[in-house]
Amino acid sequence: MEAGINQCSAPPGEALKILFLPTWYPDEDNPSSGVFIHEHARAAALHNEVRVLYVKADRPARCPYIREGTEDGVKVRRIRYKTLPVTYVLETWLESRAKVAGRYQNLAGSAAKLIRGAWNAVFCARTILAFRGLLAEGWKPDIIHAHVYGAGFPAVLIGKAWSIPVVVSEHLSTLAAEKLNWFEKFKARTVARGAGALLPVNQVLSDALTRLGGRDITIVHNVVNIDAQGVAQEHEHPVGALAMTSKSAVKRLDILIEAANAVSRVRTDFQLTVVGVTTEDFGPKQALARELEADGTVRFLGRIPKEEVLVLLRSCDFLVHPTEFETFGLATYEAIFCGKPVVTTDIEPFEALADANVGIFVEPGNQQAFTEGIIRMLDEHHKYDPAGYARANAWRYSHEAVGEALDGVYWRVVGG
Repeated sequence: MEAGINQCSAPPGEALKILFLPTWYPDEDNPSSGVFIHEHARAAALHNEVRVLYVKADRPARCPYIREGTEDGVKVRRIRYKTLPVTYVLETWLESRAKVAGRYQNLAGSAAKLIRGAWNAVFCARTILAFRGLLAEGWKPDIIHAHVYGAGFPAVLIGKAWSIPVVVSEHLSTLAAEKLNWFEKFKARTVARGAGALLPVNQVLSDALTRLGGRDITIVHNVVNIDAQGVAQEHEHPVGALAMTSKSAVKRLDILIEAANAVSRVRTDFQLTVVGVTTEDFGPKQALARELEADGTVRFLGRIPKEEVLVLLRSCDFLVHPTEFETFGLATYEAIFCGKPVVTTDIEPFEALADANVGIFVEPGNQQAFTEGIIRMLDEHHKYDPAGYARANAWRYSHEAVGEALDGVYWRVVGG
């Protein structure tokens, strides 16, 4: 079911202590990592006392640390621990195991699973140790809210050991696409059956969790930054297109760069800014990416803070996003809520947008259709009305709506 407002009313004046255990969270290494979890924490903090405990493994050469501060009204404790050099070297090599031919392919794959299994054991132990540190300080949560099953696994262990209800939000596309190996599926099934409530961000994830044995499932959307003040810019040349992406295979960087190249050959009024990746992330298309960067057609900004991304959204003319799969599609929704039309794909999370006059939706994986969509948008970007959709749906994706939905789930779990 989808979360409604005030599903379970909280007692007047009372607040719960909620511990967020995220798999990703924005930090100095990657300010765009897990921003949707950060926004969920802000939403939950509207009604409850929220703390974030972010435990992260890092390279052997990096110094471990424990840092604590308050960010947007939420206390965040970051704990970074070093990995063992030998396991880091092995994992780095195994990331390229697809290049290993013949009989060594299976051997490399098996070794990778063993190493990742060891990583999971270390992560669980570190997370439990960090949690005990909070208890030693006299702070015990009423609920543990983990984000994706990877963090949900130690959360369920902690919950059973200390009799604390566990809620798990699920965002992971590989779970929705059912591309988990046996070990990851074991973890996901353990979490689905052990959590007090499961909060996927869409119906596809809800169905996947049901198949894993989950029972109390409520869809709670991501928060979308509500800012329909972005006004279409008046340009003679060039028209500014923006891409917000990552190096994940489903984002189809190959289509993005090939389409940019094709458009640049027939139009002089086109310039693309790409956030989230650099030319090094384009693999076989790296040379083409560098060529387009050199001639000024495309600029690559890499990973930048959320505030800078929103500035770019407000100043661009439209978003381009050739994704093949999304669990929510935050980049697309944020562009629309900044009043910008989109050129993207007609996948399940965008079904409600297809007839809303917010942009052009093409077949996933179709480079020619995506290229033609960009060319059309160069001439028609002023004809769409994304701000109208944003005004009509502002409350649904706001911090307030998500915060009330989360609060209702929390009190239901505590009372159940």
